Amino acid sequence: MGSNSYVHHFHVYECTRCIVTFAVEMAFEDQSVVSCPICQCNDQLDDISSGAMELDRRNDDE
Repeated sequence: MGSNSYVHHFHVYECTRCIVTFAVEMAFEDQSVVSCPICQCNDQLDDISSGAMELDRRNDDE
């Protein structure tokens, strides 16, 4: 990993009410307050996965 890279850790949720999948940053302290970005419910969420993504920032010169 270069100096212009960082790793982003996240949880992936699925709302069973409106069938939407979304990710929330794992550093978010209280995962219990997560709610669906579409219907705003929090009692129909399944924590289906977690993961990491490496992001690279490119210079304009490249």
